[in-house]
Amino acid sequence: MINYIIDSTVFIPPNIQNNENLKNELFEFSEIVNKCYKLIHYEGISVYIYIANKNHFNDEYKKNAIKSGFPVDALKTKINNIFLRNLPNLNYGFRIENEKYYFEDWFGIEIHKYDKTSIKPKLEKQQEEIYENIKIINVIGIINDFILNGSNYNYLVIKDKINYFNIETQNITFSINKIYRKPNYQKDLIKTKVLLKSINDYSHIKEYNFKSILDVYIHAKELFNEYLVFGKDVENSVNEIKNMQESSIRIFVYLESLVEYCKIKRNKKNNLPDDYILKTLGCICSYEGKRVMNDEKAKNERMFDNGRNKNILFDLHLKPYTFSQYEYEKDKKQTVRIYIYWDENQKKLLLVG
Repeated sequence: MINYIIDSTVFIPPNIQNNENLKNELFEFSEIVNKCYKLIHYEGISVYIYIANKNHFNDEYKKNAIKSGFPVDALKTKINNIFLRNLPNLNYGFRIENEKYYFEDWFGIEIHKYDKTSIKPKLEKQQEEIYENIKIINVIGIINDFILNGSNYNYLVIKDKINYFNIETQNITFSINKIYRKPNYQKDLIKTKVLLKSINDYSHIKEYNFKSILDVYIHAKELFNEYLVFGKDVENSVNEIKNMQESSIRIFVYLESLVEYCKIKRNKKNNLPDDYILKTLGCICSYEGKRVMNDEKAKNERMFDNGRNKNILFDLHLKPYTFSQYEYEKDKKQTVRIYIYWDENQKKLLLVG
């Protein structure tokens, strides 16, 4: 799975003043906005925008742009939806809210200081916009270099047609506010490659054709057997889920993310919490709360066979499709949880649910 981070320059509309070609440029801009919208909604996970993005397509811009004859009302509504309500309509649950798709909130990395950052090659608008977001660029570097130990997990979506740029930052100090007690980390050098994708060239990376979640399970069990071990009860649980063909893609992509998680666990020792690593890969997940863990009945319900005829506690779960306690009872029954446990001996991930 790949995380897409949409750079703020993508949302800058055409200049209005003395622009005789404004209508055509607005049409081209609307095509870009539509591509961003599809990108956010297609797989339903791991597409982020910045909270700090300034919406240049404001009421004043609309007032002037409407004179071009282009239908700007629908365009402004779509842009507002991206900026203000950028969660796809995929039933993630009442309590998750907008935090999922805002870059700063989701990764929770705070940069305290750094000496110098260099980016090569220079981007078309680097002097104007990229350096305003230099801390965000550095966050991507921290994710790639420090947390995930690789540069193939995040695409920065831009307007320019460049495949990647190299980033080097010296003497950087940062903290991760989603980790208990928030220790400060210091790196003498963050040196990584940030993969870029031009929104003008965007097309769906993968096309899936699953008829059901059972189809996903059968496919994943064979494809990912080097990394994932499915518990004895999984097939029965899958068969109980009804009418969720539309969610099969999202569940499969979560399983792909678990393969990436396994590779990180095998190759990197950074003492970061497992739930944070998974969130960095784009997954909604959480450990069970104290209330559940202090309830013997609830705790026993989370004891599953480890594949060697021994029941163990699974207290970390992913939420590819979730409803909360505030929603209709009939909908809550379609909640999907994937409980996981890292088996250090096998170097594989056990899955139940």
